[in-house]
Amino acid sequence: MDSESIDIEDDGDSRWCCSQGHRSSLNLQTNQGGTICLVCFSNLISNPSSPTIHVSYALSQLSRSLSIPQFLHSIVTFHPHFLVSPLVAALSSFDDELIGEQLVQLIVNLSASSDPSVCREFVARVSDHVSSGALGWSSRQLHSVISFSVSDLKFYV
Repeated sequence: MDSESIDIEDDGDSRWCCSQGHRSSLNLQTNQGGTICLVCFSNLISNPSSPTIHVSYALSQLSRSLSIPQFLHSIVTFHPHFLVSPLVAALSSFDDELIGEQLVQLIVNLSASSDPSVCREFVARVSDHVSSGALGWSSRQLHSVISFSVSDLKFYV
């Protein structure tokens, strides 16, 4: 699902909306008292113009939150496919080794924790991007994707 096509108006309790007014159901609570808005996160990592420091920080915060059982449960139960498209878009948008490693680790963790259909969707989307030739992937990006698909996903597909 493309995050830009989501109805961003919230009809619930506005206390739990993000600062951009996105739906409270897409704004997940962390144990540290913070929240992660999945729409804002998706928009940030999908935008090739986003500063890499912001993208890296957002990826690290999501990774840290996924280690919290309640947060992980919320993602895999209610939003298992939501992050697939933005994570794959980010793989092809940033020619940065640290971001590539963070993305691959996040994808592997989500694939291992979710329904197998999530992993299949990741593999299908990455395959489509690589085979289309429409993207100008650097050798470092392709290496990350190939390493990711061969070593990390072979047990999940």
